[in-house]
Amino acid sequence: MQSPWIPDDLDKDWSFTCNTKGWTCNDIGEQWIQQCFDPATSEKANGLTRLIVCDGHDSHVTPKFIRFCMDNNIQVALMPPHSSHICQPLDIACFGPVKKAMSDEIDPIIRHGVARIMKFEWTGSYQRARKSALSVSNIKAGFRSAGLVPFNRHKVLSKFPQQSSSTGTNDTPLSPQTVDPFVNIPETPSRLDSERLRIANRALNTNLSSGTLNTPTKKYITKLTSLSEQLRAHNIIAERNYTEALKIIHERKERTSGKRHALKGHVLVTTKEVLEKLENADKATQEWKKRKVNKKAKKVSEPSTSESANAPISLDQIVFYSVENTEHIMSK
Repeated sequence: MQSPWIPDDLDKDWSFTCNTKGWTCNDIGEQWIQQCFDPATSEKANGLTRLIVCDGHDSHVTPKFIRFCMDNNIQVALMPPHSSHICQPLDIACFGPVKKAMSDEIDPIIRHGVARIMKFEWTGSYQRARKSALSVSNIKAGFRSAGLVPFNRHKVLSKFPQQSSSTGTNDTPLSPQTVDPFVNIPETPSRLDSERLRIANRALNTNLSSGTLNTPTKKYITKLTSLSEQLRAHNIIAERNYTEALKIIHERKERTSGKRHALKGHVLVTTKEVLEKLENADKATQEWKKRKVNKKAKKVSEPSTSESANAPISLDQIVFYSVENTEHIMSK
């Protein structure tokens, strides 16, 4: 970090840190909980238990992070995977306005042909964008939409798709334009149109309810059974491929981070059981990294065969070889 990157009029209670990769990391997460969250909330909590609701990012579930929370009466609860867009107030009502305000702030610079934004320009733009976008009304709207304040779980549950309870039977008379809707149904699923299928099924249900079983209806029933078998075969293959792909992804995640084993099935992670599992997983990861580094160092230190062959030969080696070779020839 360099002081010219930070505007002079920036709020004094802001904290900055950096990472060579440009992303957050475990060390930054541990610094944040110790140097930012705890000082900002401990006085207000006045000895009561504090709660942090986080996503499952690695920086939120390191052993040091969890240990600090347990030692300071902070409970950590994890959201379900891929749910922050409906559970996290900042994602719901704050980050969008901030991005829009940031675009408005940076636009005058980009518009004049300056492609590169300097760090102090970005920081100043964010300072102004944050002040305008993170308003009291937006923050309250985020907590309200997430069902947190006031507490209302249906705010979240209502955003999940609901299964239809309809049986698919509809006795509405067909329009004159669809006198024989069975004709337009193809023989193969790849050419199947959902709207035409819906109209044909509605006609079939109407005919069955009225006791009409004419030739087009019989032919359509035969065609429908064939289509259902083909679709079932397609679905079985697709489901199997999906299951196998999901299995591979899960295995990769578990191999990438043993923490996933420790966190599986846990929402509240500030317990001794979870902490012990996280510490063991972290220890195993560090040992694996150490072995990898040692293996790489060993590979670099050992010269290859080609390097040995091309290595310079000393004069003593040449003389010794010459004498030995001469004695070998004379003995013959």
